[in-house]
Amino acid sequence: TFSQRKVAILAPLHAPKFEEAHSFLRSSNAARAWREADLFFVFSSQKDKEAFDAKLGGSLRTAKWRRSLVLQQTARYDFLWKSSGDYPVAKKHAALAHFLDKVQYRGWTYRYAVVVDAETAWARQATGFARAVATRAANPTWYGSDSVEAHVGQTWAFFSTCLGESARKDALARLRGTYWASRRLDDAPAPRRLDDGDSPNWGHLTFAQRAARRPLNLWWVDVPWYDLRSLHRYLSFLRQAAAAAPSHRRVFEYDLYVSWLVAVENRGRVRDVSAPEAKRRTAPAPAA
Repeated sequence: TFSQRKVAILAPLHAPKFEEAHSFLRSSNAARAWREADLFFVFSSQKDKEAFDAKLGGSLRTAKWRRSLVLQQTARYDFLWKSSGDYPVAKKHAALAHFLDKVQYRGWTYRYAVVVDAETAWARQATGFARAVATRAANPTWYGSDSVEAHVGQTWAFFSTCLGESARKDALARLRGTYWASRRLDDAPAPRRLDDGDSPNWGHLTFAQRAARRPLNLWWVDVPWYDLRSLHRYLSFLRQAAAAAPSHRRVFEYDLYVSWLVAVENRGRVRDVSAPEAKRRTAPAPAA
């Protein structure tokens, strides 16, 4: 069984971010986050963990809701370091895998994990946080538009290399949102090398034509939650992706996870905020 009573918050750290992480820990204590979540700091080495703990004082050092994970550099996790050419992103993938092995599979029963950066802080009391995460994950919707960001093309290039031709076309339609899903989309084979999100042979295309060949740029306004009940399937996907795509590719971890959820797991949907029907829904009421 999986419990939604508490959320597991994972915070991968490295030494330059220790001060921010200490602030986050104090913020979590002030917000009484321990009622809603358990906090797991993730370190690259035992030495880093000891250096972090040495600067903590009082009850925060021994708080039961504050735990630590030290990443293991073993063959079991090698594929995770190839899941992105960006080390911090690969480290977050490794943190999720270690969490399953060291925590979830050893008797803990969290349903959801949230992966955060060290700069995170609580803006208010954490009351209701676990319930809010569960509600959000139960029927997720992500909003996006065609605003240009390199990470969209980079992540799509990595993700689409793991899909067959028909699956790639369907995935693109899903990640373009409900408005585009009903339209005919030209199949967009993954370029062999993408550094800025555009293919070298797209120079003759208009902005709209280029946009139709990659997913929407999802707005980063959501808590980056992960469903631990299906996370093992996502890690299996990353293993396949690491074998299929070059390790130097840069991806953004939550873009990749959302792509997998929507296109592979068929869970949730993407909405295009620039679509005509969206504009009608959000347009102000006419003046009386």
